[in-house]
Amino acid sequence: MLNLPVQSKYITAPIILIIVMAGLELLQPTSAQLFGFYPEKILNGELWRMVTGQLLHTNITHLLLNCGGFLLIWALHGEYYGKRQFSILLLSSLLLVGISLMLFAEYRHYAGMSAIIHTFIIYGAIQDILNKDKTGWLIVLGVFLKVVYENVYGASESTIEMINANVAVEAHLLGVLAGLVLAALLPNKTIKKGQS
Repeated sequence: MLNLPVQSKYITAPIILIIVMAGLELLQPTSAQLFGFYPEKILNGELWRMVTGQLLHTNITHLLLNCGGFLLIWALHGEYYGKRQFSILLLSSLLLVGISLMLFAEYRHYAGMSAIIHTFIIYGAIQDILNKDKTGWLIVLGVFLKVVYENVYGASESTIEMINANVAVEAHLLGVLAGLVLAALLPNKTIKKGQS
């Protein structure tokens, strides 16, 4: 039987994040003008865009895909993320990925949470490994293979069509690296699956 973490301490922060992302989508194009990830504007001092731009999406399908990604994170590793842990990991990953995108990627515009989803999945898989759950190793291997494949061969055409933009495969790699860094830096939560 699947034992999902449905207590409010595990679902409140992800629900708030989804509401914020949906609200920003409803406010398009104004939200993109005010908060979008445009490197030239960031370099001109609008630093908040490194974080807020990742909360925006290219269209409703892109938003729904990212919401599905956070649903997967919650189903896989929700018990690791109380409100405080989720918020700290979210803000840390938004900053780390945002700075990395500015330093190592050459996007004229970036939108979406897929890099952050990769960060959360890797972070959670490492928590699994630390908690002696062998599925953590499978998740890490699967995500690494996916990211290597994407960076060598590119993303699928169907995904590009769905989100009406190029898939930022480099950002996925940066998200994985951010997950590894944050797993090393942030406190670990040793628990048994299904317990809180």
